[in-house]
Amino acid sequence: MQKFSYLFVIFIAFSFTVNAQNQFVGVKTCGMCHKKADTGNQLKIWEESAHANAFKTLQTEAADKIAGGKAAEDPKCLKCHVSGHGVDASLLSSKFIIEDGVQCETCHGAGSAYKSKKNYGGSCKIS
Repeated sequence: MQKFSYLFVIFIAFSFTVNAQNQFVGVKTCGMCHKKADTGNQLKIWEESAHANAFKTLQTEAADKIAGGKAAEDPKCLKCHVSGHGVDASLLSSKFIIEDGVQCETCHGAGSAYKSKKNYGGSCKIS
């Protein structure tokens, strides 16, 4: 039992270490490899979605009225209308633009983990 406990603690510590290294790279970086028909036109689908405009909706008078102030600056609004809100700044790459709304990484995780597609026959690299 004690052996299992040590392994569990090591696993948890390793998981946090790995996750701490992954950074949010932003939809433009993800879109480099996900914009073609053979990959499902994911970038175009996102661009035409409400997610792409989620931050823009916070910049309206109607949103400000609902928020009772500046919705685009309100953490209660930002937590749902943008990706990366509230995460440590070290987890946001220099290419990440929070104003791009709800991006790929909200569901798929920080994109820096997708270093290369060479195992899948492609050559997309994210730095």
